[in-house]
Amino acid sequence: TSHYFHFDLNLKMNLKKSEKCLVDTESEQYDRQIRLWGIESQKKIQNSRILFSNFSGPNIETAKNLILAGISCTIQDNNDVSIVDYGTNFFLEENSIGQNRAISSLKAAQMLNNLVEVKAETKCLDELPDTFFLGFTCICLYKASFKQLSRIDNYCRSNGAFLFSVDTCGVL
Repeated sequence: TSHYFHFDLNLKMNLKKSEKCLVDTESEQYDRQIRLWGIESQKKIQNSRILFSNFSGPNIETAKNLILAGISCTIQDNNDVSIVDYGTNFFLEENSIGQNRAISSLKAAQMLNNLVEVKAETKCLDELPDTFFLGFTCICLYKASFKQLSRIDNYCRSNGAFLFSVDTCGVL
């Protein structure tokens, strides 16, 4: 359509050299997003890196949406997949039961978007040194202890990273 052509023309003509680094596959993959919020914002999204700690509950859905949007991430979880996890985590397969959640979720998460990098970390959050968190623009904690939350909050405040901490309670 002429609207698409007009957008494409602006995309090529109004950008500085540093902003022209979207390759054709990225432009095709993120076409709707680029039209919605622009190429500069899409590049910021693609340059973001998120850590999801404890890969269950809301972290699963959040990771899916952000990976599809073009954000690379690391899945940190030292827990093994249970039958309940298999029923609630769409990244898992039945043969994942008894294996590490981060490793078991990695393949399906990466398949969502081959233009992003998805990594897994199997060490406990308490065992990771502060240097591990360097480079993350956002850390999403789920069901973190107060000690873990305090430590990560101090790190994020000192290093300009965003922190989201979520917990759930109740009976299903």
